[in-house]
Amino acid sequence: MPVSLPEFSMPNPSIDLSWVDWGSAPAWVAGVFAGVAAYGAWATLRSQKREAREQREFIAKQADVLALQHEQLSAFLLERRWEQARKVDLNYRYFAGVAGTNGSNVHVEVGNHSPAELHAVTAQYGPHWMSKVDVRRIDGSRESLSAPVFLAPFEVAEFIIYDVPMLLDPHAYFTDSAGQRWHLTTNEHLRPVEPEAGMGGEG
Repeated sequence: MPVSLPEFSMPNPSIDLSWVDWGSAPAWVAGVFAGVAAYGAWATLRSQKREAREQREFIAKQADVLALQHEQLSAFLLERRWEQARKVDLNYRYFAGVAGTNGSNVHVEVGNHSPAELHAVTAQYGPHWMSKVDVRRIDGSRESLSAPVFLAPFEVAEFIIYDVPMLLDPHAYFTDSAGQRWHLTTNEHLRPVEPEAGMGGEG
């Protein structure tokens, strides 16, 4: 006899999505994208700030290095200038008077014993500028000039002044090869001075 099977119903495969508010979905998606964009902008700004800070720190370090190098270079150049200036000497002596004068006659020597030239060399005996000068050149020749004079390496300027009081202090002024002006006295006191200092006058 035929067998009857019990009846049963197939489950409904559909899912109930009635709870989703589809009207707000576009706004939700837009909000997500806006959030992502905002985060990207924030991350970019943060990265730019970090890069700017690192760049400022790098520039500051470079500025410190350049300042140190400039300081070292200035010190080196100043020492080079002192080195040349220290090789200039000043000596003086009195010599026989000229008939008809009552004062002394003074011979002042400024010697350039450096390997570089000197410019605008002048000499002063007390308040008296010494305008007459003989220059002993490196080849042994002599040249009579008026101050200020140029001295090549290892040349000597012999300044002469007549009829002046004794026991005054001689001074010499000169400009080194780097353009620095110097003042030298017979007690070996040496100091840098302004460019126009000691340019001399009539003795």
